[in-house]
Formats: sequence, structure tokens, C-alpha cells
Amino acid sequence: MAAKRILIVDDEKPQRNIIKECLESEGYLLSEADTLEAARLISVKKKPDLVLLDVMLGNVDSVEMLKGRQINFSAPVVIVTGRRGEPLREDAVGKFGIVGFLYKPYKEAELLQVITKAFQREAPQVSVRTKLTKNYYEKGPFSEIVCACNAMVEAQNRIKAFANSNATVLIRGETGTGKELVAKQIHVQSARKGKPFVAVNCAAIPETLLESELFGYAPESGIYNANPKGKPGKFELASGGTIFLDEIGDMPLYTQVKLLRVLETQKVDRLSGTAPIKVDVRIITATNQDLEAHVRSKKFREDLYYRIKVAEICLPPLRERGDDARLLIEHFLRTADTKTQRSFGITKEALDLLLCYHWPGNVRELEHAIESAVALTNIHVEHPDSIGGDVITKKHLPDHIVQYQPMALTKADIVESKLSDAVSELDFSTLTMEEISQYMDYLKFRLLSGVLQAHGNNQAEAARQLDAGEKFFSQAAGFYQRYKREHATR
Repeated sequence: MAAKRILIVDDEKPQRNIIKECLESEGYLLSEADTLEAARLISVKKKPDLVLLDVMLGNVDSVEMLKGRQINFSAPVVIVTGRRGEPLREDAVGKFGIVGFLYKPYKEAELLQVITKAFQREAPQVSVRTKLTKNYYEKGPFSEIVCACNAMVEAQNRIKAFANSNATVLIRGETGTGKELVAKQIHVQSARKGKPFVAVNCAAIPETLLESELFGYAPESGIYNANPKGKPGKFELASGGTIFLDEIGDMPLYTQVKLLRVLETQKVDRLSGTAPIKVDVRIITATNQDLEAHVRSKKFREDLYYRIKVAEICLPPLRERGDDARLLIEHFLRTADTKTQRSFGITKEALDLLLCYHWPGNVRELEHAIESAVALTNIHVEHPDSIGGDVITKKHLPDHIVQYQPMALTKADIVESKLSDAVSELDFSTLTMEEISQYMDYLKFRLLSGVLQAHGNNQAEAARQLDAGEKFFSQAAGFYQRYKREHATR
């Protein structure tokens, strides 16, 4: 049997060394990381069989990050902590990939016992089909929105709140994030449910035709090749219900003027018409552009901007949605099961490749990738170890996903990430200049002491690296002692 690989995630190198010394003698292959982002990249490349994750990485609570789907590992996770008996944390076992806790201080036998139990909990499988999705989309008002991350849960809360009003809603997000799906959810949860929902992509209609499409034209309007009886526009067709104006940032200025009038009066003027037509329609808009920049450059009317932004929903890109990609993969596989009357699975290797990819086209791109992979199972032979059903493997995935390599983090990236996490925990409403000075003292101490440790505590060698005198190290120690005295009661 091949040796198991364990990823050790701890921001303190001495703690990682203690675990390494114990596990190397037991024949385990080891990788290590000092931040969650570094751990994620290593997990994708090395594919560990188990992750030993310290509960606190600086000011970052690892368990909360797992719960919030802001980080996920394909391997089971053991949380290493000195806080024994916290019920809220222990309840997490069996959820979010957590299979156990290891409590400090621990003996070597305890460490090995926890690892053995963790591997016993892992169910070997060729086809990976999680059941996580079930609670997220089979029931309830959000049956079409598959998500668990905090940002999307907040979007769901806003959908519910805005559905109960008649306010104009602006939905923002990159291409493929599901803006039209959110607009439909607002409609079906509102009092207008059962009435028309009319979607218009403003970028897909030529500027010369957009006005007549939206507002219609009167009989004998003189428009070339037009119906002599006239034609109602999208606003009239949506009356009583909802009109969704996608890519509103591409609407030409002269059409924006007419839209503003509809918002103000709930009346539309057909091209060549002699009298306005009353409509009862709710307007939802969406964009993937920077409307504020368009307002500044006079490409978008400022008065219209404030009228469409009465209520706002921001959708995060898929790459920032943590474990939602896994849930969506399961959802799209279930959809394929229903459409084809077959049962699809996916290998761990293929799943890892999908979870590693950065998805510039977001949910839409992921959906198309699964559809393509499902179609290719008709060509390629099934996975030899599959029992009943068709299994998606690496060979069924698009080449650009298989060949994708995540960008490696530089040292500066890692430091910036850790500092950003630490600084975000501060209460800026009460921060004083004295406290800022104290925090800077501590930071300087940590950096200098790290250089010193790298040279075996030899101050002369460390000073030569920094092109500085040895006095800097004694000053840093003084800074740290003062910092500890100032914060002794914290």
C-alpha cells in the first residue's frame, strides 16, 4: 500500500517540526503550509490524504473558515487546538470535512491514534458523489439557487426581502454568476408570481432596434418592414409582472431617457405613438460593468443610476464561493441523471481538477463543462472500476481545465494576506496612535526574530544579511517586552 500523505497547516514552524518528527518515523509523506491559501495550493498539487489544521492561524479561525465555505479540502481534516471541550467546535465533527480534533498538549501516541481514526472514517470510493447538495436545493423557495457560502446566503436574504417590495433592484456580478436566475427568484417570490417575466439583454440587441423592442411602435409608424398594425414593446408584454433588463450598462443614452420616464410615470410611449400607454411593471436590472465609472464618463445618466439602484444585490464570482463549486457539480450531475435517465459519478481526480480551476466564466462555464463531460461519456469507455452508472474522469474534462496551473503565491502575497487578516480584526473606531506604535513594535520584533532564527540565533550573521548592526535585535527584544506588558491583560 502506498504511503499516506499528510498536510500539516500551522503558522508556527516549531509546532510543524514537532508533528513532522513524529510522523516521518511512521512512514508518512508530509507537506506543510503556514497559511490557508498556501495550504489550498499545496492540497491541489500534492493531493494529501489527510490535513492536520491548526485552529488559529494568526487571527484566522480555521473552523469558521471551513464552516463559511471560504476554504475547503478534498481530504478529511483534523483540527489541532488547545481549547478542549468547546461544544460548538466539537459539533463540527462529521461536517465541513472535519473528522476529528487533536488537543494540545498531546503525546505522540495520541497524535497517531487520532490520525488512525481519521483514516478509518474516510470511505474509499472511485466515484465521488456527495450528498451535501440535498439540503440546499431540493426544497424551499430557493430551489434553483445552489449555495452555502456566506455571500450567497446574504444574496438569498436580500432576494426574500426585496421580493416583498416593489422597489427597483440592481443585480451586480461577473458574467455567468446567475444574475437572471436571481431576478427570476425575486419575481417568483413576489406578489407578481404567475404574471409575465420578460428578460431583455440590452447588449444583444442593436442600438437602432432596442428602443422599438422595449417600447414598441404604433400602427403605420413608418418603420421599415414593420407590422402595419403596430407592435407592443417588452414593457407592455411584461405589464402586471416583471421586466428584467440585463446588461443595462450597454443601453444607449437616448434609450436611457425613455427608461427614466417609464420609471417615473409607469407609462410608455410607442415609437410614432400619439398617447402614452399605462403599464404596471416591476423593473429589475443587472450589469457586469462599473456603472459608477460610466456615470463619471457621462456614458450613463446619473439620475437613472440612482433610480435603478434603489435596492442592490451583489453576486460573488464562483472562485470566491468556497465549497459552492462542489455543490454545483453535484447539482449539475443530478440534472444530467434526470435528463438522460442514467446515473453519473465523478472520480476524485476529476473532481479535484474542477475544484482547482478558477472559473472565469463562473457558474455558466462550470455547467457547460459538466454538460460536455457527460456527453463525452458516450464516446470514452467507462472507468474500469465503476459499478453501475457512468463515471466522469479526467479524460472527459476540457483540456484547458486539465492543464490549468494555479498561480503560485509569492512571499509578498502570503505576508500581505496574513497582515490583512490580522488588521481586519482591529477595532478602528477606538484605535489610538499609541496602539498603532505598539503593533508596529510587535511586527518589527516578529520579522527580526524570524531572520535571527534563520541564522541559528547568530546575531552577527543575521545583521550582515540585513546590512544592519546587531543592536537592532536587542532593540526588537525590548519592543516585544514592552508590547507584552502593555497587553498583559488582554
